[in-house]
Amino acid sequence: MVQTYFFPSRGALLTGLLGGLYSSTAATVVLARRAHEAGADVRNLAAAVVLATAMMYLRLFILILILGHETVAWRLTAPFGLLFALSLALVWVLHRDGSGDAQANGNLPALRHPLEFSTAVLFATLFVAFAGLTQWAVTHYGAGGLHVLSFAVGFTDIDPFILSLLAGRFHVGEAGLAAAVIIASGSNNLLKGIYALTLSRDLRLLPAAAWLIASCLLSVFYAYWHVS
Repeated sequence: MVQTYFFPSRGALLTGLLGGLYSSTAATVVLARRAHEAGADVRNLAAAVVLATAMMYLRLFILILILGHETVAWRLTAPFGLLFALSLALVWVLHRDGSGDAQANGNLPALRHPLEFSTAVLFATLFVAFAGLTQWAVTHYGAGGLHVLSFAVGFTDIDPFILSLLAGRFHVGEAGLAAAVIIASGSNNLLKGIYALTLSRDLRLLPAAAWLIASCLLSVFYAYWHVS
């Protein structure tokens, strides 16, 4: 709503910043589609794609703290902090290289309001569904099943999954919860990397997509070798 009413045409980076605080996936879709249009400042749009994901890490970290899982948040400080910092560094490089590519990139469509009724209904439905799936996976397959489910969930909406995971009473330790969050965020980055390339059809978004895919691999590696 801030973007819609106060900064309706401030461009790609604002879309990445604000969009990442709500849904980095939705922001990536909007930005990638804009990159496919003629005259778009693709390097700045690539920077905005990465910025949206950087804000995702901040959003998830704050969400976990609000839910009272300080131990899980502490376990995520190192991986999320590193990925956040590296993402911001890439944002700076891409923005610096792209600042003169086009005269304007400000007419980006606003993201859907997160408080729309249909969005709220979908979120509630996913919350209940993921709670049931998580219970089933943990009961039948333990931590390994939760990790597989976390990776699959990354290709949908990770917020209701993480909320249901942290709000529920599953037989999973703090390390297992942290690993699930890392894996889900990583596979979500893989999805966004695919979106960035396929929707833009522009190889100038390759640095952003490559980083998103690399961050997925780093996340899965970290979850299995340092958290579990």
